[in-house]
Amino acid sequence: MPPRQIIDRTLSEDLVYDAAMKAHADRLPKVKKYLQDAQNQLMYQKYYSDMVLEKAGTVDSQKVVDYYRQHPDEFKGKKLEEVYSSIYARQREDVITALRTALFTELKKKYEAEIRFNEKGLASLLREES
Repeated sequence: MPPRQIIDRTLSEDLVYDAAMKAHADRLPKVKKYLQDAQNQLMYQKYYSDMVLEKAGTVDSQKVVDYYRQHPDEFKGKKLEEVYSSIYARQREDVITALRTALFTELKKKYEAEIRFNEKGLASLLREES
């Protein structure tokens, strides 16, 4: 993309943003909700990335080779080079799944009292609406 086009695109976005702020668009209930939802999503993604994805790291290539050798029926007629990436991805996903499960279990245990309280409150509200 030519530099002038990049500048124009950036300036256009800045000008629209400035106009929206002058019109107090950030105070509109719908915009506040969108901003809160975006912030919540960013916080979730950052925490999940730090606590799960970064800890998952990489899979040791020897583990991939070992898996290939220990499961010959699964890879009949295929060379390691052909299936390496799929074995690697599967093993990394297994690590991520284990880390995610451990994290969610830990968080549920940590906040169990609050969850139970909120469930009771929600059930009470639902009964009142019926």
